[in-house]
Amino acid sequence: MDVEMKKQDIDVASTMETMKVCIDMASLEEKQINKVCREFYEYGKTFIDDLQRETVLPKKVESITTLRNPSGQGTKKWSRYKMIVHLRNFYLEATHQQLEKVVQFLRNFPHVEINLSIQN
Repeated sequence: MDVEMKKQDIDVASTMETMKVCIDMASLEEKQINKVCREFYEYGKTFIDDLQRETVLPKKVESITTLRNPSGQGTKKWSRYKMIVHLRNFYLEATHQQLEKVVQFLRNFPHVEINLSIQN
């Protein structure tokens, strides 16, 4: 009986400790990532008191050069494209239950790549 009581006390204590969490967001569409950040901030503010606004990181710009097939005239044609990746960061401290709510909320956005890392 005492062993079961001690196990329950340990589980409750471990779930109530706060963890430092870094949420990285990346998207090709600036409107999509701004919408996700705005909605996440409004949602997270309801249960995380010290939630701060997102940190806007510099855009990553990549250029892609491709060779188009010659049209039979013997000339090569090159096409150049640019890919712009928009990046945002959130840093917060949350308990395990709060982190579960955050993960469930962030699953609803397929156009934004989201990486969640826990820092010790």
